Amino acid sequence: MIAFLICGLKGAGLASGGELVLGTKIAIKETYDDNIHLTEDHTLEDFITIITPQLNMSFEREKSRLTLDTHADIKKYFREDDLDTTEKHYDLYSGLSFYKEIAPDASHRFDVSFDRDTSVDSELEASGRLINDRDLLKGTYIYNKWFSDVNRARVTLNYQKAMYEDIAYMDYDAAGSFFEFGHGFQNERVIMYGGLGYNYAEGEFDAYTPIDNTSEVKGGRISYIGGISGLTWNLSPLWNVDVFGGVKKIKITYDPSLILYLGTDKDVLVRQEDIVAGVGNIAIRRQGEKSLFTLRGSRDIVPSGEDISIDKISFNLNWHYDLTAFLNADLNTAWSASTSVSNYFTVDSETCFFEMTCHYELMENFIVSMSFKQSWFFDHQDRTEAVRNVVFINLDMGWDHYF
Repeated sequence: MIAFLICGLKGAGLASGGELVLGTKIAIKETYDDNIHLTEDHTLEDFITIITPQLNMSFEREKSRLTLDTHADIKKYFREDDLDTTEKHYDLYSGLSFYKEIAPDASHRFDVSFDRDTSVDSELEASGRLINDRDLLKGTYIYNKWFSDVNRARVTLNYQKAMYEDIAYMDYDAAGSFFEFGHGFQNERVIMYGGLGYNYAEGEFDAYTPIDNTSEVKGGRISYIGGISGLTWNLSPLWNVDVFGGVKKIKITYDPSLILYLGTDKDVLVRQEDIVAGVGNIAIRRQGEKSLFTLRGSRDIVPSGEDISIDKISFNLNWHYDLTAFLNADLNTAWSASTSVSNYFTVDSETCFFEMTCHYELMENFIVSMSFKQSWFFDHQDRTEAVRNVVFINLDMGWDHYF
């Protein structure tokens, strides 16, 4: 792939006047996980060796930039050999991004990525649900237009497709568009934004079979139109605040072939729900000489393999501090709650974690990291509680190659 990229760029004459940088990395991580699947009864614990080869590419010209990031996690379990992913498949991430300034007052950007994860972490972070073995394909296009020094507009188009290994979960497609307009004030420290958007998602439950009169609807379509407004405010050279809020009008249409039983004496076919939900986010950042502090909070409607209309509320705090020129530390903690927007689903869970990490640069391109993370998952529907502790030491080596 490296040879193809280099020869293709040079053969097409694209490399003239630009710089091509290839970054290669290899990371070796030794981990102990006392609850691999984050279950209440701690069914699996093990030592895990993870080898991560990584390739980064960037090609820059005066008004355009192309970047590629791809890596795979090759896992070897000390006792649980059946969990090894070296022969079955890899945990893989690959993303490609292209940016171009098409005029002095306009630009566009295109991002596409594929993520395969056999652990519970990706879905847990995205929707707050405890699901593993997920493939996620995402694509985003962004067009920016500046009408003047203080007025700008942006159009965003997005698409994602989620595929789950377990047929008990819904594969889904989601797509949407969003239009934003921003106005900056004369002091250039406050920018007001407002926008409108439309989104659509559809989930399919591959192997749905009603078992009894308590079976739930699995599958359907959701469409919503919403508006959001807010501001980004540079309070000082150190502090920045973003505050946005809005509302979404949600329409959920269930698959006519899937019946929800509301009682034991009769069944009712639920075809549609109309719901209004508030959404928004806030971010507070402080960038110091040696530290970076960030506090974020958000509420949004997101899809998941269990329900394509998850109401997720989350808060996250991150503090990074440079202790010396070669030693730095991170403190990261987060909490989120996930419930179903629909009145006919019973999704209801909370998750939170606390993590401390230290990084030490032994020599150029050679970094050692140590970390401890504790996670909690509460499923209020099943009345279960799970706790996980993970510790690791990681060796990270990387080299850049210029062409």
